[in-house]
Amino acid sequence: MLNPPLRKEAGWYRGDLHMHTAHSDGGCRSQTGERVPCPLFFTVQAAAQRGLDFIAITDHNTVSHANAMRELQPYFDRLLLIPGREITTFTGHANLFGTTAPVDFRVGSKEVPDWNALLKAIAPLHGLISINHAIRPSGETEAPEEPPPQDPAAAPPRRTAPLPGDTGSQPRRKRRRRVPVGLIATLVIVFLILAGGWMATRAVYFVGTDPRDDRTIAIFQGLPYDLPLGIELYTRTASSGVTLDSVPPDRRKTITDHKLRSKDDAENLVTALERGQIE
Repeated sequence: MLNPPLRKEAGWYRGDLHMHTAHSDGGCRSQTGERVPCPLFFTVQAAAQRGLDFIAITDHNTVSHANAMRELQPYFDRLLLIPGREITTFTGHANLFGTTAPVDFRVGSKEVPDWNALLKAIAPLHGLISINHAIRPSGETEAPEEPPPQDPAAAPPRRTAPLPGDTGSQPRRKRRRRVPVGLIATLVIVFLILAGGWMATRAVYFVGTDPRDDRTIAIFQGLPYDLPLGIELYTRTASSGVTLDSVPPDRRKTITDHKLRSKDDAENLVTALERGQIE
């Protein structure tokens, strides 16, 4: 807890409780314009430049950023820095605030069989936990379990020789099945069409707002369309530190029209927004 507090008066405060840095997967532009892991200082500085009152750094399964935040707080005396972490598991993500003590995040393991066990471990630490993007899959993957080895003794014995008195029967000739050439050709054509369409979506990009909050400007790869059954023809490749509210109203159509662009064109547009070069 910061003592003394930055502000004591009641009022409306604006901030962001879910931010990442180079301590996990946070990224920003380097001096040459390349996408690189973003130093914590630049993340905090970007928040201060946008007039936020508080931010929480919630890097994935780590509190290695806490000491750096403690060093930065005296300098950023108008911006409250809240240390946190994003507990990242194969069954979902959640932000944890209020403690930097070690927490076993391996939900599904013998030590932490489920989320209730994790919450019980957090309670004595007086931590506050919030569920992240609950309607979306975790995005994490793990290797499938290999089947247990079979005991050779348990396998049924294979018959390798005829039994006494067994004259043996001649094997019956199997009828050769006709290969449905027409069906195979049709499937190949359909596959080629689908593969070509998928490759085409990988070659185009567009700029829009992140569907997680519908405000943060992000870069997407693919086509800006949603198909039935929740199928999306695009993937988010990068998020900026700029929201749609910070773009002049007469220029917002540049973001919301989802114009198809090259990768460089989309990245240059977002870089210009981040640098305040679009008036």
